[in-house]
Amino acid sequence: MNKESTVDNPLVVGMSGASGSIIASKLVDALIERDIQVALIASHASRIVWKQEMDESFGEFIERTIQTGKVKNYQIGDIQAPMASGTYSELYR
Repeated sequence: MNKESTVDNPLVVGMSGASGSIIASKLVDALIERDIQVALIASHASRIVWKQEMDESFGEFIERTIQTGKVKNYQIGDIQAPMASGTYSELYR
C-alpha cells in the first residue's frame, strides 16, 4: 500500500557515507519540490564525504532545506527520532 508522506509520516532519507552526496542533495531538493516531507539522518562519515564532494557545506544544505518547512534533520543516536521507534509506519508495504 502506498501512503503519502506527511509531517507525522515523512519519507526517511539516510546518508551512510558512501560517495553520493550529490544524489542525496538532488533527491532531497526533488522531494521538497514535490511537497514531500523528509526526515533526514546523516552519519558522521557522510558529512566528511559531503565536505569533499560538494560546494555547499552540509550545514548550509541543512539550513536551506529546513527553511522550507519540509525537512527535519535528526542526529545519529537520537532515540526520539521517529525512525528509531519500532512503531514507525512504513510508507510502502
